[in-house]
Amino acid sequence: MVLFTIVEEVLATECQPTPAFVVTKFARLTGGGFLVGLFFFLILEWALNRLHNEPVLEVNLTLCFAYMTFFMAENTRLEVSGILALVILGLFMSRTGKTKISSESEVAVHNVW
Repeated sequence: MVLFTIVEEVLATECQPTPAFVVTKFARLTGGGFLVGLFFFLILEWALNRLHNEPVLEVNLTLCFAYMTFFMAENTRLEVSGILALVILGLFMSRTGKTKISSESEVAVHNVW
């Protein structure tokens, strides 16, 4: 998707892309996507730490943060890769964030995802 976005922008502007433009755009999309995903993971982890035995809130938080991560990455002035940001959020949640979900709420979160 990152390469598709770069090619799409080059074709839309109808200008000759320079190697510096391609490298800069690639670094911005990938690095920015990683940072946005990590940022929203840290906020979600903090919020989940404050909740205990609240299945509805924990499910809603995970859903809202997934949508919010993609939206903030793609549709704001950041213009970074929303797909990559969402993947990074999911990877960090599956690695360490899963332990922040209370055991009573784990079944509800598993059923939704």
